[in-house]
Amino acid sequence: MQKLVNLDKSFTGLEDKAEAFHAAQNRQAESQTRLYDQMQTEMYVARGLLADVTSSAATLQAALEDTSSKVANLVTSGALTTTILRWGWLSLVLFVLYLFNPRYAGFAAAAWSAYLPAI
Repeated sequence: MQKLVNLDKSFTGLEDKAEAFHAAQNRQAESQTRLYDQMQTEMYVARGLLADVTSSAATLQAALEDTSSKVANLVTSGALTTTILRWGWLSLVLFVLYLFNPRYAGFAAAAWSAYLPAI
């Protein structure tokens, strides 16, 4: 009879341990499920952010290409603009020089016209 009591106590302890182990496994499964759901949510957010970054990069690239082409157009027309500005400044300087002494303005115009390219 004592053996049966001891055996019953052993089985009861074993059942308690099995229940505790089962409860721990359930908590672990719930924790893993919660972590998996969080990871899925973060993956969706990361995909959305990646799509936004990709879109922004494409927009930036298009803007840079547009700006590059505009700068290239300015450079090609810059030679004409620079020549016009040189002639404008030369005309202004010669006019001011003419106001002070017309004879020197004529000499300066003859000398500078050889230096500046014709339009």
